[in-house]
Amino acid sequence: LAGRFPFANKPTGIVPGEIDHVVAELLEDRVQPPGPARRWNPAVSHAVDAILRRCLEPDPARRYQSARQLREDLQCQLESLPLRHAREPLGERIRKQLRRSPRLLPRLAAGFAVLMLLLAVGFGLRARYLSRVREAQETLRETEKEILEIRFALRPELDPVERARAEERCRSILNRYGVFEKDWREHALFADLDGSDQNRLAEGFGELLYLLARSAVQSTRILSLGSEERRKLFQQALSDNQRAETCFDEDSVPPALLFQRADLLEKLGDGEAAQRQRAEAAKRPLQTARARYLAALEHTLARRFRQALPLLEEAVDLEPRYFWAWMMMGICHDGLGNIIQAVTDYNAAAALAPEFHGVYFNRGLAYLRQRKHVAAALDFDRAIAFGGGTLDAYINRSLAREHLGRYAEALADLDCALKMDASATQLYFQRYRVRLKAKDPRAADDLAEGMRRTPGDVRSWNALGNAYLARADTAPLFGLFEALLALSAFEQGLKQDPDHPATLISKASVLSERFGRNRDALAVQDRLVQLYPEYPIGLSGRGVLHARLGNRAAALEDAESALELTHDRFVVYQAGNIYALTSRQEPTDARRAFVLLHEALGRGFGASLLPTDPDLEPLHHLPEFQRLRALAARKANPPRPPTSPGGNRP
Repeated sequence: LAGRFPFANKPTGIVPGEIDHVVAELLEDRVQPPGPARRWNPAVSHAVDAILRRCLEPDPARRYQSARQLREDLQCQLESLPLRHAREPLGERIRKQLRRSPRLLPRLAAGFAVLMLLLAVGFGLRARYLSRVREAQETLRETEKEILEIRFALRPELDPVERARAEERCRSILNRYGVFEKDWREHALFADLDGSDQNRLAEGFGELLYLLARSAVQSTRILSLGSEERRKLFQQALSDNQRAETCFDEDSVPPALLFQRADLLEKLGDGEAAQRQRAEAAKRPLQTARARYLAALEHTLARRFRQALPLLEEAVDLEPRYFWAWMMMGICHDGLGNIIQAVTDYNAAAALAPEFHGVYFNRGLAYLRQRKHVAAALDFDRAIAFGGGTLDAYINRSLAREHLGRYAEALADLDCALKMDASATQLYFQRYRVRLKAKDPRAADDLAEGMRRTPGDVRSWNALGNAYLARADTAPLFGLFEALLALSAFEQGLKQDPDHPATLISKASVLSERFGRNRDALAVQDRLVQLYPEYPIGLSGRGVLHARLGNRAAALEDAESALELTHDRFVVYQAGNIYALTSRQEPTDARRAFVLLHEALGRGFGASLLPTDPDLEPLHHLPEFQRLRALAARKANPPRPPTSPGGNRP
């Protein structure tokens, strides 16, 4: 079969002395099995080669044990049957089977084709499923980014036009997932997500609907609606609230949702149903991080920051990666004047959502309050780069750049802002100030343009009022007239937004400082504190008015309440004013006044105000006040550092 011997043969004519050596070599060869015959003759089949190799096994125990066994294997080979005593490859067995059954091959081919078809269909279905899953995951990522932006845009202080756009985008997202339909959870984009993603997204939808209902009810446009239009608005908000409940598991519906429903039912005249909803809400525990967050949100929007913070701390304990809980903690600490802690909270939020513009915007505002203008400008850069190029972002970046002396860049930001909203007349007053510092001759044009235009929003009315007051200071003969114009501007702004804190403060200030109408100013300040009970500047400002009116107990209560909330240097200075005024009734209050004023001066506030501040007049006769005036003078005019020989400061 192979045309050669299985083992090498030694030559004849061996010398007798070499026989032992030759025999040893032959034995060594025969310990190893011979090579396959197919190496030299490919026509030898694998089965025949297996028979040969078994015959030539070096170990007798592994050879055919009888001629019968050899005959049986040879017969099997001739009849295309599997060998019984030698091991042949599987492929050889299959070929024998095909030779025995010629019709088997077409059947196998057909079966193989069917199998391939089934596999192709299976792979196609799986590919389609995986494609749907990928689409659902990609849509989820985009949706969660949009939800971040929308939730940030639905904040109450936002311009009504911008908030209306956010509401429209919100409904667009909810329609994308069919949330307003009955079986919305079967929508492909939702059903193809895994369980944890579904729960997170569904609860996010529930929160969006809750915020939609809240935004509609608290919108300032509600004041201009008739009774029937207002009723329709409340009914739409109630529908959104009820739809929100379908987004939560039965056991995890936040109590805040039920309290909101009770308020809406009450506005619609169904007092009994409202009472039942409140009773049910009161019985529900705050089981989830989201439930705690929503309860804290209500406190935060009412500026009850101290009540919100424990709930938010519990929320992040339950879910350390809960972005909005960290964000809201920053807002609460910011509102309480704890700016350092606010920045820490915003840092955590930025780590969780590093490409969300809102967190950089808020942190930039916190840096502005700390007078860290470089850090503030960088954060506003990030906010704009990540898609937060809003009017407020450009206005505040301009403010940071103005403080850094980068006037050209500050003016460029204001130009961008004016292109976005030319009706925001506050921008002309801000640009006037920057151009004045930059010695730009066009500054007067901006002031004139700002005074000429009719403001379109509360902030612009506030800016116009303050411009009138500034003009009153430069033109004493017309001071009273300008002050009246300022008061009118503040009142016009409050018609558009009765709850705007800065304009309420401006109105109270002009009533008291320019017209001596402390009781009228106190009524305005009372409203401010009623709206924002934990707003430190509101409390300290009201305390000053109480002190001017001789209400010592009320004044000191406001002073200490404000100091309990924050030790912001302005609040500390106002508290010093309060104690200075009440020292007329209780002379020992002067000691507390000096401590607070000294603290404010040490923290960089009041040096220019203290010498002429009329509220400090009760302290003028005391020697401690002369020392305080000397300290203020040093703070207002610090000594110049020594210069190097080259004339440059070290």
